[in-house]
Amino acid sequence: MATNNHDTESPLQAAAAVHTAPAMEDSFTALLSHRPPWLVRWGIVLFGALLGLLLAATWFIHYPDRVQATGTLMATHLPQELVVRTDGRLQHLFVSEGDSVPQGRLIAVMQSTANYEHLLRLQQMTDSLHHEMANANPTAALHWYHQFQEIAGSFRMGEVQADFQQLMAAIQTFTQYLQQGYYQQKMQMLRQDLAFLQAQQKILQQQQQLTQQDIALAADNFAASNKLANQQVIAPVELRNEQSKWVNKQLQGPQVSAALLNNNMQAHDKQKEIAQLNNEIAQQTEIFKQALQQWQAKLAAWQQQYLIVAPCNGRLSLNGFLQAGANMQRGQSIGSVVPPNAGYYVAVTLSQYNFGKLKIGQQARLRFTAYPYEEFGTVAAQLTGIKTLPTDSGYMGKLMLPNGLVTDKHIALSYRHGLQAQVDIVTDNRRLLQRLLDGIDKAVRR
Repeated sequence: MATNNHDTESPLQAAAAVHTAPAMEDSFTALLSHRPPWLVRWGIVLFGALLGLLLAATWFIHYPDRVQATGTLMATHLPQELVVRTDGRLQHLFVSEGDSVPQGRLIAVMQSTANYEHLLRLQQMTDSLHHEMANANPTAALHWYHQFQEIAGSFRMGEVQADFQQLMAAIQTFTQYLQQGYYQQKMQMLRQDLAFLQAQQKILQQQQQLTQQDIALAADNFAASNKLANQQVIAPVELRNEQSKWVNKQLQGPQVSAALLNNNMQAHDKQKEIAQLNNEIAQQTEIFKQALQQWQAKLAAWQQQYLIVAPCNGRLSLNGFLQAGANMQRGQSIGSVVPPNAGYYVAVTLSQYNFGKLKIGQQARLRFTAYPYEEFGTVAAQLTGIKTLPTDSGYMGKLMLPNGLVTDKHIALSYRHGLQAQVDIVTDNRRLLQRLLDGIDKAVRR
């Protein structure tokens, strides 16, 4: 029975095979004769070309090696701090945040019993008086003495009132040695006395000359009479008379000489008095100059304690929201003045990781924490120095900013002392292909 089935199916299968063979042959023929799409035909070539372009791109693309560190922004000319030097209330504040101030500009005034405007005016007057004294014009003290007298009753001097009274007493004493003062009048009288004595000296000298001539004439008369007496022309009594006249004339000579000597002594005494008075005037001038300097020192001390002035030219940066009336403590800072065109640098701490790659002159990029680099960009820097000895946290380095605080997006950042920054120091600007090959080489060596 099984045999019959086999015999029955074999002819059917044979017939089916006869019909299937031509159909498969037609399918292969159609497949071989069909033209494939271009992607299939050129895909391998395109892939190879893209791979070649990528490899070529890795040659032109640079991917630098970097050493990362942290740094702090500093200035070559540090901001000058404005410090309060006395406890009390901030009475006046004349500036605002960001103002440009010149050196010496009055920033603020602390509470005081004195009127700061009055003392500043006194400072100007005192400086003018000091200038006159330095130029050897002491008579100007009399003018300023009257000026000080006019303002003494209306100016509120507070803490320096007693010092001002001492200055006024010193000026009053000194004016006695000036023109129209007692000592100047005394000097004038002494000089007049000396002039009188000098005139008298000339008269006495003339009298001495005349006396000498008179003595010479009397001597000649006596000699002539003596000759006549020897010739018995005149009587002896006449000779004695001529001799008496000659002796009397000789007595006048010592008297005139004594008068001259006495006159010289008086003139010398007057000169001594004038010298002593000049010395006393010079001493009083120095005493007054010292008193003036002490007064200036008191004014300067008051200003240093109660006035806050700009120590240099620059831009003002106040601490917090400061305003007049605030209570301040001694040593407290109200802000600082940042000098204009100050150079900036970054003090960077370098760890020992990859430290051997660092060299002076390498370029770096700074990303300040306060200024997100995605928005503001990065700042160019250059490594200019590395300390030889390490600290506890590493080696200290210095980065200069050749373009200042201008980022690669041409944005000028505002300086704030102590800003923190992430530092990327470029140690080797290698090609991307070199890095890939180095990576493959390291993998193979492992």
